[in-house]
Amino acid sequence: TALLLLAVLRGDLVTSWRASLPADAPNYFFVNIPPNERDAFAGFIAGHGGRITRMLPMIRGRLTALNGEPVAQRRFAGARGEGFARREQNLSWSAELGTGNEITAGRWFTAEDVGKPLVSVATDFQESLGLQLGDVLRFDIAGETVEARIVSFRKVKWDSLQPNFFLVFPPGLLDATAGTYMTSARYAPDRVGAIADLVRRFPSVSVFDMEDLL
Repeated sequence: TALLLLAVLRGDLVTSWRASLPADAPNYFFVNIPPNERDAFAGFIAGHGGRITRMLPMIRGRLTALNGEPVAQRRFAGARGEGFARREQNLSWSAELGTGNEITAGRWFTAEDVGKPLVSVATDFQESLGLQLGDVLRFDIAGETVEARIVSFRKVKWDSLQPNFFLVFPPGLLDATAGTYMTSARYAPDRVGAIADLVRRFPSVSVFDMEDLL
């Protein structure tokens, strides 16, 4: 009975969530897009009837200190906070506040913030680590130390099928860091084999079909 109830609830939750999405919601995610192939990749998707939401850079970094105190020496209230503090994070930068993001405290980046050591933090990350506006986070990014001051917290709608990150920096600060790009798209291939052609043309790109995953 418990297993049957679980199966029914799972189906109802997925159905309700899918019904809440707009008809043109993205149905594919693409990650590991090389920077030198970004424009060609976007052109390929558009040329086959796809519509990309937005393409964001993505690099890996590890949080090493909070307000000068090494995170290895800090105790966090819950396991999630420990996980955020200990694991590598996906980092990005953007001049625009993404769809499904709402500023809950502080402010979003302005044109004057380009290149400044600032960061916007998702509320999930904030609550798990007990962060406050003005806190300074230190990261190890590809062997280099980067410090950034928190200027805003964002409530993120993670189930919107849009590219989103816990930690977002202003443009100009991390642009020289080697990384890749990721995006989501509404993509209905115009013929059988189109996805295979895309993979052959861009072999490093990982393709996630949301319909298949669901």
